[in-house]
Amino acid sequence: MDKRTSTKKLVYSLELFDSACDANFQNALDIYRNNIVWQEKTPLNEISWVVENSKKFKTSSPYIFGITLNNTIIGYAEVAYVKRAKFITIDYLILDGKYKTHSAFYTFLMLIVEYFNANKCDYDFIITEKLATQSNSTPVEELDEFQLEGFKVINQLYIQPKLELENSDSEHDAILLLYQRNATKPYISKETYCKIVEALYFDYYFEWDSFFFKSDE
Repeated sequence: MDKRTSTKKLVYSLELFDSACDANFQNALDIYRNNIVWQEKTPLNEISWVVENSKKFKTSSPYIFGITLNNTIIGYAEVAYVKRAKFITIDYLILDGKYKTHSAFYTFLMLIVEYFNANKCDYDFIITEKLATQSNSTPVEELDEFQLEGFKVINQLYIQPKLELENSDSEHDAILLLYQRNATKPYISKETYCKIVEALYFDYYFEWDSFFFKSDE
């Protein structure tokens, strides 16, 4: 008897969204909505606006990505390139339900990095934020997915700013995780750290907020 085994090929693909009407963007936004706690959630209307108006940003360049597995959206990522300090920041990298595996996370992360490399992006660092524990304001001890991929903890307290003026719960003690591109030393100077934080706050977060927090004057 001819015994046959069936195999299913897994094909991952990265998608950069430029229209809020895109069905895959809406599916990715559902993944974001269903997998993020309310204290950490960027307003969905802001994300939709940024997707269609990313070219209005001057000091940073935001990107909203999705990842598909065999043509099905399984993840959402919110990323930005900050020009002055030459770094990529990953705000969110979220996978849905049963797709939350290390292999899927690694693939999503690598596809994002490959996107910037293929587009000749001049970056020196990739950073992401990690919340401190609520009880003692120290970083959580277990390695997360980013650390497993070579990101290092910057041993300096960092404050994650509010996502909205009314969302006081979104302001947290945190740390930054950093990946150095072509590094010769396993650390950065205090001056470089301050430059990164300043650019993150003012070139990215402040610029994003400036489109939504309008003065009444």
